[in-house]
Amino acid sequence: MTALATSLRTAQRPSWLGLLGVVALVGLFLSVLEPNFLVEFNLYTVTYNASLAIIVAFSQMVVVATGGMNLSIGGIGGLSAIIAAGLMQSYGIPMPLTIVIGLAAGLVMGAINGFLTVRTGIHPFVITLATLAAYTGAIYGITSANPYYNIDTDFINFGQARWTILPFSAVFTVIAIFTMALLFYRIATGRWILAVGGNTRASEVVGVPVGRTILLAHVLSGFLAATAGLLWMSRLQIGVPTIGESGWLLPSFAIVVIGGCVLEGGAISIIGVVLAALLLVMIENGILINRIDPFWVEFLMGAFILIAVILGRVNRGSFSLRRFRQVVRTGS
Repeated sequence: MTALATSLRTAQRPSWLGLLGVVALVGLFLSVLEPNFLVEFNLYTVTYNASLAIIVAFSQMVVVATGGMNLSIGGIGGLSAIIAAGLMQSYGIPMPLTIVIGLAAGLVMGAINGFLTVRTGIHPFVITLATLAAYTGAIYGITSANPYYNIDTDFINFGQARWTILPFSAVFTVIAIFTMALLFYRIATGRWILAVGGNTRASEVVGVPVGRTILLAHVLSGFLAATAGLLWMSRLQIGVPTIGESGWLLPSFAIVVIGGCVLEGGAISIIGVVLAALLLVMIENGILINRIDPFWVEFLMGAFILIAVILGRVNRGSFSLRRFRQVVRTGS
């Protein structure tokens, strides 16, 4: 019980204040370096990209919180969007129903990931790597690599609508933020997720349904990925097979780690994830408006992940310079 309580206390420890300062400094630096950074349309672009990145990161976070990972979030988001787009174009099904079906598809794909993880005992890295290939293959099998162009007009208009710098689609991001906060800090299921990630054996001892909790985390991850996929499609105005194929997986891990979540599970930071998403989007935007090679974004994300993981281990006392020097000298 003590180990479980310690895990939950660690999970709720605020770790985002320093990140807030970094976001403020980066924003100040970019606004001085390039005055166009503060132009209304550019701020709208930053807000739009950040709002979508937050939902994608939440999709990763709920599985990471259990001590796992979900490599298939792009496949889930892409296939959910393609299913909805295909129903609109090929069968003329009303937009509200296609959205429900697309979200339901995300739930089913998440449930498949969770079921296979729990029943086989295989690490979710392997399971979701396999399902990523399956979901991506299904996308190209359905579309023959051709986009769906006949998307519902109201759906497209919603994706383009905004009020000053705030896209209307950000409403779903706000809902996701409050839902995550409610889940992890007020509902037993969220505490079970953190407990399983923090100490699986202790969780079993105190009666936490470990298998069901992992399954629910994957189902929620699938739903969030499907939501992000549908929002991406409304922004792009077409159902392209590459939705979620690139630009989802690495950023989702980068945001989760930089935001203060622990890759081994058991600790998350919702505000940290929001700030980390904003930070990465601001940096990417700054690179683009300053006409720097955008491939440097990938380099920076990799560097940020490595630095964040090391700092996280130092903070938890699981990494020490003394031990590092010993390994370097002796090799053990």
